[in-house]
Amino acid sequence: MFLPVLPESKTLGGSRRVSRIQTLDGGCVINDGGFSHGDRTMEIVTPYETERWTVLWNLTRNHTQVMVSTREGLFLGTIEYLNAEEAKVRIRILIKEKLSA
Repeated sequence: MFLPVLPESKTLGGSRRVSRIQTLDGGCVINDGGFSHGDRTMEIVTPYETERWTVLWNLTRNHTQVMVSTREGLFLGTIEYLNAEEAKVRIRILIKEKLSA
């Protein structure tokens, strides 16, 4: 299903697995575990249409994983949140992995 994506959507970006620990001498140690697509969350906002809502609601209720295709590539993830609000549908997807190179 193709979804028109509104500008308030957040499909790009991510973070590294980093932690900072203060040391007794006033400094710090930074541990960097690298980058993983599995740490990403995408939030897609699309205009509300009854047919679109029905399909998305069915996916949310009945499927543990979905594939999401963006300009950046193809991803496998799980719909964490789906809500209809003021003529828009908001979908939050927890990314498990990137499937394309």
